[in-house]
Amino acid sequence: MAANSSSRSQQAPASNFDDVEMTDAPKEITINETLKIALPDKYQGSRQELDTFLLQLEIYFRFNQDKFTEKESKSIWAVSYLRGEAGKWIQPYLRDYFEHDDRERMQPTRTIFDSFEGFKTEIRRIFGNSNELEVAEDKIFNLKQTGSALKYATEFRRYAGQLNGTRSPS
Repeated sequence: MAANSSSRSQQAPASNFDDVEMTDAPKEITINETLKIALPDKYQGSRQELDTFLLQLEIYFRFNQDKFTEKESKSIWAVSYLRGEAGKWIQPYLRDYFEHDDRERMQPTRTIFDSFEGFKTEIRRIFGNSNELEVAEDKIFNLKQTGSALKYATEFRRYAGQLNGTRSPS
């Protein structure tokens, strides 16, 4: 039996890919169906969750640009996701927005609703971490590997991303 199996021809099977031209460049893929992007989480006013909330809004806006054609539409939609302390903070500005025309509104109301950038500026001023860079630096300096290398690298990148090249640790 061993003789029979060794006498068989050991030819490679015919390839179905002999006529396919291989290229280094990836092919461009077009997705024709509408992507369903998750709605952002409700924001309660937590300093730790603010950046996540704002990024979720940015993702949603990016994939739903056709729904936000008015300059204030992004801000109005974003404030509808504020709850808890954040909801209490926005209430007087919402009242001012709905009860007065643009010329009669308070300056913070105009800033919040004139553009999404203004909304982000104001919500960061109230709920953002005012010493975020110092906290991120401290976290990096005190970071120790107690678990896997992957966990350590992830934590390092998280805090380094917050520094965003604005400072070099010294």
